[in-house]
Amino acid sequence: MVEGTAKSEDYDEEAKNHKQLEITAKTASPGEAKALAENHLRMHNKFARTASFTLPGDPLLLAGQTVRVAGWASFDGKYLVSRAVHTLGTGGYTTDVELQKVLGV
Repeated sequence: MVEGTAKSEDYDEEAKNHKQLEITAKTASPGEAKALAENHLRMHNKFARTASFTLPGDPLLLAGQTVRVAGWASFDGKYLVSRAVHTLGTGGYTTDVELQKVLGV
């Protein structure tokens, strides 16, 4: 049996309640096991922090751009706009955005 371990960049050794993702797969080496663990962790965490907002209309908010969220405590940070819907209606111009937290590189 070959094992590989990957930890997220905000992993805290002192925290008492750790969440973990376990996978079982055949690998040829410890390096391959570690790479596989890192890839699975990254894919799992990709959708762990998402947000959606309805904002006053902004034609510059488009899918694929990044925005910075501030003033929301642990949710602060850099997010990717995964979807932006612009609406012009009786209530005026609004933009609905869906965001995904940008993972560390």
